[in-house]
Amino acid sequence: MAVQSANGFQTGLSVFPSQVAMNSATLRSLLFNASGGILGDVGVAWSLSTGAKGTISSAGVYTPPASISSPSVDQVLATAIDGSQAQALVSLSP
Repeated sequence: MAVQSANGFQTGLSVFPSQVAMNSATLRSLLFNASGGILGDVGVAWSLSTGAKGTISSAGVYTPPASISSPSVDQVLATAIDGSQAQALVSLSP
């Protein structure tokens, strides 16, 4: 079983990039990748935290909103079939 980290996510799985900053001038789609996990490199299910402004595909492609009116942070979540979880943060600013 994976070890719980301080932020509540299980260790052993990593998401790259782990932090991204975008503003209105640099909005672009971005591919996230996951590696590791208790069972080694396995497929993951991608999701976003509740209230996220952007979207994410089943392949890990994050698409930011068309425009940003106020600062916010989208949390990208990767969950492996072995239960390992990892997160990345996308900071959005006008």
